[in-house]
Amino acid sequence: MNLFFWRKRKDKINPLYTEGLNLMLAGEHASAMEKFRQIVKQDTENINAYNRLAELYRQTNRPKQALKIHLSLTIRTNLTDFQKVQVHRGLLEDWEALGKYHKALKIAEKLYSFQKNNLWTLKAQIRIYKKMNDWKSAHQILTQMLKIRHEDNKPLEALYLMQYGITLMQQAQYSAARKQFEHANHIDPNGAAPHLYSGNSYSRENNPEKAIEEWSKFAQKDPENAFLVFEKIEKTYFEMGQFGRIAQFYESVLRNDTDNVQATAGLADFYEKKGDTKSALDLVERTLELEPSSIRMRLLYSKLLNKIGEKPAVNQQIDNMLNIMSKTQVFICAECNFQSEDMLWLCPKCSAENSFHIQT
Repeated sequence: MNLFFWRKRKDKINPLYTEGLNLMLAGEHASAMEKFRQIVKQDTENINAYNRLAELYRQTNRPKQALKIHLSLTIRTNLTDFQKVQVHRGLLEDWEALGKYHKALKIAEKLYSFQKNNLWTLKAQIRIYKKMNDWKSAHQILTQMLKIRHEDNKPLEALYLMQYGITLMQQAQYSAARKQFEHANHIDPNGAAPHLYSGNSYSRENNPEKAIEEWSKFAQKDPENAFLVFEKIEKTYFEMGQFGRIAQFYESVLRNDTDNVQATAGLADFYEKKGDTKSALDLVERTLELEPSSIRMRLLYSKLLNKIGEKPAVNQQIDNMLNIMSKTQVFICAECNFQSEDMLWLCPKCSAENSFHIQT
């Protein structure tokens, strides 16, 4: 029997219930709760009013009271199948709000006994697994949900696999993590982020060549965020004693993205460090003609000019400013304005995908 097709009830809707719903929509929670309390005092069989009252308790950060209501409803023997579904959905959200994720997942299993492969339950499971940082299970449920919906979302599948790989990296399981990153790239060949983390894993295993290979792939696929690996690659080449390859790397980035200010600054820095101040100045001046509002390029230009004037104290101050700027950059979610010091591909606040950009 389909739980979501019911014949209309002939009873009239309690006007207090309508008033309560309108107050909920208006955000007047206290007044809405009073309406639903009045209803359940008058009619203890009004399951909808109990559910709304519990929902309001949860919305006002009182999930224990919501849980008490829903648990009391589960022992009733006269509930319709539809009412059982609604009560158990509320119960799942109560346990979730209380941080009892394993209990919430058990309720999800109970919901499947009412209706298999229900999308609401699948979405709830994904949400809870994400909160548990169990991206392996979240990916499995996501795949199941996409199949039911006949939907193809390879970038999202790849993102979940990458997140799973990151959790493995945090446990120092670098080889296992890379398998997930490789799987993610196989599913979504255009994805860049898995290369970044794969490079990080090789770096932690002291495999600099493979690390640079993966970081370079990231820079090629995502020129806008390529600066995330510039310092890593430059430092690694420096430690390997392969200074010339630093310039080659920046030049390859600029061939693919001629307006990349960060790469230009990196190349100019390299020229300056090896004593070729003239090449550095020429490069910076050309870039400032195209990007006159670039603060970083103007600071770098000032540094080079001061170097010509032999003002080491000023140079030191400018170096400090450049260092502070590079460490205090902020990435912002375009959907909810959540801020992070690190580049993220999944917002921890609103769950938006690929929504972060650097604050300008």
